[in-house]
Amino acid sequence: MCQGASGKRRASQPSERPEVLIPRTLNECQHTQTAHIRTIKELVKCRSEHPETFFASFCDSLRPVYLVQEKEPSVERVVRYVSAFAAYRDEEHAEECNSFVEEFLKHLLVLVDAANKTVRSRACQLIAEVMTRLADDVELSDEMWEELIGSMQTRMQDKVPAVRVNAARALVRLISGDDNDSTVTVYREALESDRSADVRKMVVLSIPIINSTIPQVFEHTMDVSDSVRRATYSVLGSKIPINTLSIMQRAKVLQRGLADRVPAVQAECVNMLKSWLNRDCDGDIFALLRYLDVETNEKVGELVLNELLKHGIFKANEGEGLRQFLLPLTAENAENEEYEAQLMGAEQALYWRIVCTTLHAEAQAKGNEAATTGGAQSVLNAAAAADANEVLDSILPPTVASYVELVTLHLNAGPKHRFASRQLVLLAKVLDFTDSTNRKVAGTLVKTLLLAEVPESQQDVALDIDPEAFVGDGLSLGGDQDWAAAVAELAVKVYSEQGEYEKILADAISRLGQPCRDGGAEASQWLHCLAVTSLLLERIMSLRQLVGCAIGGQEILDALLLPAAKHVHPEVQKSGIRCLGLFAQLATKPTSSVVRQLRLSISSGIPIVQNMAIKALFDFILCHGATNLDRAIDIGPDLGPVPEPCPFGTQVPAYGVEGDLATAMRKPLLELLVSLLDSGTIYEEMDEDIAEDPETPRSLVAEGFAKLLLQSRLFKDIQAIEDAILAKLLRLYFNDDLEISPRLQQCLSVFFNNYSVLSAENKKCVAKAFIPVMRAEWPGIYGNKGVAAAMISAKKRATQLSRFMLQLLQNPLLASQQVEGDSDSRSPDLGHESLAINIALEVKRSRKNTSASAKAYILQIARIATALEFRSTAQEEIKCMLQLLGPMMDAVAGDKVLLKELKEVHEYLKSMDNSPEEFLSDEQLQILLEKYGLKLLVEEDDDEEPDGTPAAKPKKTPKKQSTTKSTKKAAAAVESPAVVGITRSQRKSKSEALHRLSLSAAKQRTVDSDDSMEESFDHTAGNPSESDEDNDSGTEITASKPSTSSDTLQPMDTAGTSTTAAEQPILPTAVETPKASSDTSSIEPDDDDDVKANLEPVSSRPSTRAVRVVETASKKTTQKKTAGKSKSEVSMPARPRTRRQASMTASEISTVSNATEDEADSATTKATSSQTLAAIESGDSDSDFERLPVKIQKKIEKKVEKKVAPPAAQRPTTRARSAWK
Repeated sequence: MCQGASGKRRASQPSERPEVLIPRTLNECQHTQTAHIRTIKELVKCRSEHPETFFASFCDSLRPVYLVQEKEPSVERVVRYVSAFAAYRDEEHAEECNSFVEEFLKHLLVLVDAANKTVRSRACQLIAEVMTRLADDVELSDEMWEELIGSMQTRMQDKVPAVRVNAARALVRLISGDDNDSTVTVYREALESDRSADVRKMVVLSIPIINSTIPQVFEHTMDVSDSVRRATYSVLGSKIPINTLSIMQRAKVLQRGLADRVPAVQAECVNMLKSWLNRDCDGDIFALLRYLDVETNEKVGELVLNELLKHGIFKANEGEGLRQFLLPLTAENAENEEYEAQLMGAEQALYWRIVCTTLHAEAQAKGNEAATTGGAQSVLNAAAAADANEVLDSILPPTVASYVELVTLHLNAGPKHRFASRQLVLLAKVLDFTDSTNRKVAGTLVKTLLLAEVPESQQDVALDIDPEAFVGDGLSLGGDQDWAAAVAELAVKVYSEQGEYEKILADAISRLGQPCRDGGAEASQWLHCLAVTSLLLERIMSLRQLVGCAIGGQEILDALLLPAAKHVHPEVQKSGIRCLGLFAQLATKPTSSVVRQLRLSISSGIPIVQNMAIKALFDFILCHGATNLDRAIDIGPDLGPVPEPCPFGTQVPAYGVEGDLATAMRKPLLELLVSLLDSGTIYEEMDEDIAEDPETPRSLVAEGFAKLLLQSRLFKDIQAIEDAILAKLLRLYFNDDLEISPRLQQCLSVFFNNYSVLSAENKKCVAKAFIPVMRAEWPGIYGNKGVAAAMISAKKRATQLSRFMLQLLQNPLLASQQVEGDSDSRSPDLGHESLAINIALEVKRSRKNTSASAKAYILQIARIATALEFRSTAQEEIKCMLQLLGPMMDAVAGDKVLLKELKEVHEYLKSMDNSPEEFLSDEQLQILLEKYGLKLLVEEDDDEEPDGTPAAKPKKTPKKQSTTKSTKKAAAAVESPAVVGITRSQRKSKSEALHRLSLSAAKQRTVDSDDSMEESFDHTAGNPSESDEDNDSGTEITASKPSTSSDTLQPMDTAGTSTTAAEQPILPTAVETPKASSDTSSIEPDDDDDVKANLEPVSSRPSTRAVRVVETASKKTTQKKTAGKSKSEVSMPARPRTRRQASMTASEISTVSNATEDEADSATTKATSSQTLAAIESGDSDSDFERLPVKIQKKIEKKVEKKVAPPAAQRPTTRARSAWK
């Protein structure tokens, strides 16, 4: 009683305040779900007692949940608890619950548009959870529904996938189910275009199943994500009945799912199949097969039956099987094993064939395991094998005679039961024909199948479709090529003794070929005879096996095959060419008549005949070689290189149609096949029905050459054109204009991946084909079309092609081809060095072209060169590449990233060079290039050839400033990208002008004896041939006196930059001509230097000491002044000094700004001190020296005392690396 009273008192006590109860409840619910139901009731009570403060406290307590992005279990428990509380329905407080849900959803709709993606995601998640748990009788206002639909549809376009997933889940309860519903439209757009697999999965699970959405759900059985495919099969099995889909859709769904590479997807497809079988077919397997139309989709029916048998979904019951179609006539006939056969349907025939084949395979497997194991396991396996054989015997007909009777009944029933007949014929491989009586009975059936004429009813069907042509191949008239294979398997099973199969088929061919030899045979008779001939030629290993038979090999060729290849009917020609190909493979040497006929058939112009002739010829080449085939018809081998690939779309005449047939017959076989690979007319002249066939002449030729290249080490004639053929196949593989068949795409994909890893020689062929392919594919160069609309896609395709070829070079060789050991000296040549040198020469050759396409082309192939590897043993290649890196760096100086990579390559090669002081001579370079099939590059138009030293970043092309010849030549030298800067930049000209202004002001304070020194300084400082500086890359070229030689090069340090004059002694320069010393405004290079090879170091007369000191001071001053200039300034050629500049007075200098005056004064002081130092050393007057301040005089005196000029013979010299012209 006390407990009851205390319980009453506790029940009557008021609940805690919301700001205390809600946080405590949420903390408790994030650890376990057991307290959810109890705490929900407490919160409901608290809400009814504190309606004013509850909602605000509830929303404030949920703020930490919105900020957690990860899917932590504790946070997910809180989300589920909050959604369950919001959707909770209390009968006593129904209106209060409805108002709270609507108010809470309004609060979440505000958070849905938050800037924080985590807040948006959590808000959409809470809305989805609440809408999922919400009862059907909840009353919400129409405005709330419209606001929810609009907000969630907007969130379906959010950039965060998690937000889109939750929005798609929330829209499930907001769909009306109509085709015109806006939510359905949003779902369909997400299925088509959303990149997130999670979003597509949620949409597949949420989208309503209506007529307009079923095709889109069906298409996602091929989704790239296995989770989406699994969800699709789950929806198909649970929501979509089998009769809703078309026959094609059912077959494709099962074919894709049961053959999926992911086991989880396969399991879900099996679950879908079980659902269809049990729910839609009531467990009837034959009803399921009828839904699949097994006569059309036989392979799908086999997959379904094998999968169901493997999972043990159904088993053969006692009394069922083929015996139920054999009814005894009387009781006495049953004892004598005499039965009356009955017809069966296509589904039953397929079903019992698969069941019998499965039981036979299981019995053989268990029997083999019992024979190889011992003990109890052997006993179990033997028992399992015996059980399988027992079930199989109960299904099969009791005797071979009854089996033959059942097959004969279906054969005589007409074309409607042809499918069932073939299934029964295929059952022969599980029967026992060891007894001679059984073989004799079955032999009668085989002869009947081989000699039986095509039924007139079937001919009528074929003629109704096309009165002028049959479709099929002899025994398989009507397109069912599996029929001939079934007959061949039965014949091999029955006539298993040696030589018996050949005699039976040769006798049949002799009898069937008699009307063909006599003349007057119809097309169906020709096809029937050729079909039996192909069965014979496919099964024998040599023509010698026909010795002693009813018809020999030569008679088959002369009387049947060659006349059939010349028949007027295309189908007869096709069958004849196929048999000719089989016959050619069995012959010991090529036959001239066969070779001529196959070449004529290629030029016939009939697509189906051409396709078969191409297949036969490539098989013939693999057996005997193309050269032997040419010699068989007295054509000399032409092992020259194949011409460059023709651009796709070029009209190449098809021989026999537009071209001269005699010319085609005189061509070597490989050249004839290559012309088909380049031909565009063959593909365009096909009919629409034939064009849909994946086998086209071009695709078959490409597939045949792929097979030849894989075996190219066996044929020298293929090796001669291997790189050219490989280039054609690469271009065909990446060609978007020509719609190649999926079969060819898959073939080339497998070919390239295997070809590149088979041998090192194959990698060399890829390297040889790189530059020709890039020249042919890159738009805007070498005569390629550069249409603006297609330029971007063409460049993208060429870039992908270059990367693909690089990947082929980088793929490791097979383990059998790799050299044992890790020593680099034993590593094979993979073509990397030759390709790198070839790319460097291509860059040097193409840098004259200043078009945008050429620049992009140079950058792309240079990127490929940075990814290539050099062997430490290839010292000549390393030295050659070091000398070629300079022009490459000049050409790509605009791309800083690529320039940095090239410098890293330069350092890498320098570290691998064992003798950096040695260089390659002209003869050594010529021999090295001839080794790789390259030519020495001669450029007669360049004024200066760059060396292997990275030069300064080239500036934009300057405008010409003079019309004189010397000025034009100087401007041309500046415009050439290969020439290192030999003129002053614009900013340096400005600094030098200020320098002269300051010196002219100082001239007024000096005596007349100082004029000679100032003129000498002006002559040196105003020389327009000084090297340009690059503030961006931090590199600069050594300042020197004007030189007429274009071969003056600068030494290279380890960082890839040239040293300044202040850091190293001045290099010897060329002898200065009188013209260069008198005219400092322009420099005219020597014409004789343009044709000389610049591989020898150039020696010249050293400059005077005074000039060197002045140049050093002037260079430092200019470097400081130009350090802050903009990178975008254009390098301009130096202009001659005008009279006004030379005669400016000190009063005119005062017009310059204060900042300019400060810079000029600083420059004047430094230049004057340098000038005075040079004058003192040269012994000139020192009147200016006395006017200088005392501190400056002391500094100059110290420099003069320390400065001791080394003898000219002891001056250090460097050997310049120079490239060839």
